[in-house]
Amino acid sequence: MNVRENMAALSAAWHNCNKCPIGATRQGPDIFFGYGSLTAKYFFVGGGPSETDETYSGIFSGDYGDFLVGAMEKLGISRGDSYF
Repeated sequence: MNVRENMAALSAAWHNCNKCPIGATRQGPDIFFGYGSLTAKYFFVGGGPSETDETYSGIFSGDYGDFLVGAMEKLGISRGDSYF
């Protein structure tokens, strides 16, 4: 299996998982698996999803996302070189 196939398999296995406390209390339809370049130079890991993340079904959304994107821009890091 290549990286893309491995990531797709993991995402499918974790879809609608309720094996941990975060999964059992999740508001959205499934987990926030991640997105971005699979050959990324930078890998950003967050904590549990915020209320904004749950509302918009995405990670690093709202104020946190704005802060992260601003910090990345100041450091010269592009979203294309990152996995979230």
